[in-house]
Amino acid sequence: MGTWVKCIFCLLLVSLSVFASEEESKNEYWRENQSHDVFYFGADVSTWSDHVDYNMVFEAGKPILNRLYLTADFLNLHIMSDKDREDSDSTARITGMSSLVSLFFLPFVMSGNESENTMFGVLALMNPTLEYYFWEGFTTLSVGVGYKTDWFAFSPGHEFYFRPHADVNLNVFIVRISASYAYVVKETYDLKKGSRFYLRIYMGIWY
Repeated sequence: MGTWVKCIFCLLLVSLSVFASEEESKNEYWRENQSHDVFYFGADVSTWSDHVDYNMVFEAGKPILNRLYLTADFLNLHIMSDKDREDSDSTARITGMSSLVSLFFLPFVMSGNESENTMFGVLALMNPTLEYYFWEGFTTLSVGVGYKTDWFAFSPGHEFYFRPHADVNLNVFIVRISASYAYVVKETYDLKKGSRFYLRIYMGIWY
C-alpha cells in the first residue's frame, strides 16, 4: 500500500509541475500580447417567442488588465419585428445608433486630432462588454458581461432598446460562437420584457 501511495504522490507532483509550467507559459504569452486589440464581426440572433431580434455588429475591444478586455459596438445594423396589431403582417424596424455615432466621429478621426479614444469611450457607454479570457491560442474560452442599447429613432414609436447580457464564448481559430443569456428591460415592438437566449456567431482577429 505504501508503494502505491508514493507512486500516486509522485504522479501528482509531476502533474502539478507540468500544469504550473503551462500556466506560466500562458501568462507569459498574455504579458507579451496584452497590448493587442481584438476585432469581431458577426450577428446576435434571437427569433423565439414570436419575435425577431437580429443585430449585425462590428465589435472592437481593448485590453484593460491581463486577460480582461473592454469591447464596444463600432458599427451595427439592428432589425426588430413589429407585427401590425390590426392584421397578421409583420414590419421590420431597422436602426443602428452605433453606426451613426461612428459616422459622426469619422471626420475627426480621419483628421488626426486623436478623437479615436473619445469615440471608443462614447461607444463603450452605449454597448459595453467586459470579457475575461481563461486561455488563448488556437482555441479560447472566455466569459463576458455587459449591456446592449439602441434607439429606433426613425421608426414609429421611437422605441428604446436595452438588455443586459452574460455570455460564454468559444473561439476556434477565427470563428467565435457564443451562448448569451439576456434580460430585456422593456418591451420593444414585438420583443417582450423578460429573459431571452441569444446565439452569437462572429468572425474575429487579434490585431
